Amino acid sequence: MNWFERLCRNTGLMVHHVVQPIRQPVKHEVGRTTQEQHATPNVTLRRTTIDEIEIRSTTPNT
Repeated sequence: MNWFERLCRNTGLMVHHVVQPIRQPVKHEVGRTTQEQHATPNVTLRRTTIDEIEIRSTTPNT
């Protein structure tokens, strides 16, 4: 009967997440810089820096 208990639990979790979905933090990209350097004719070194702002929900996720 272990399979039946897992089925009931997973079905309950699925219904819970449909009714009250998991809220992901919102990320906004505010800046992106790329530095590129040619080490040899066949090798290019590239560094990309991404600046982001993350906004989290203040309401508890219960």
